[in-house]
Amino acid sequence: MNNHLLNPVWKGLLLGAVLVGGSFLVSCPAMAVDSTGHFSRAKIAWDRGEYDDALAEYQAVINLSGEDSAARHNRALIYLEMARFPEARDEASLAVKLAPSEGRYRLTYAVALMSLAEPDLAEAKNQLLASIKPMTYDKDAQGLLRTYFNLGLVCQQSRLIVDARKWYQMALAIDPNDEVTRGAMETLEGTER
Repeated sequence: MNNHLLNPVWKGLLLGAVLVGGSFLVSCPAMAVDSTGHFSRAKIAWDRGEYDDALAEYQAVINLSGEDSAARHNRALIYLEMARFPEARDEASLAVKLAPSEGRYRLTYAVALMSLAEPDLAEAKNQLLASIKPMTYDKDAQGLLRTYFNLGLVCQQSRLIVDARKWYQMALAIDPNDEVTRGAMETLEGTER
């Protein structure tokens, strides 16, 4: 798998993930005050590139408050950034189990599945397709763009070029200037099927 194609996707996910964690704090007033502090410290450590510290802070949230989908999701994103793909898959899987209607969590899970030494493209495609409805409902244009891009990438890796082109075009309909998707479309030029 061409993991270098996925790296810009992680960057886009990382930007959205912090917002997921931040909005989660507002929507869960029962969360312990100490957990809120750990979430804040995790974000600061993450922004500084201190990934081990950020992972520890998110684990502290889980230890204090019990399972937490936003903490698991953010841990998955950090593991992706660290290129620790099995751990990213495991954390993202837990986030999806805890909050199956969160489209971004499914997107992260799919990217983790695609990044493994032996990618699970079939399950990645299932997760991506399942993420479309919640992201459409949430009007998450950036999440949809990344979902369509990744569906294109799965189809391209599966040598389903017509389908890949369709998904890339849907991504470009959201943002015609997305350089990552444009580059992927260019790799399809002259290919058949």
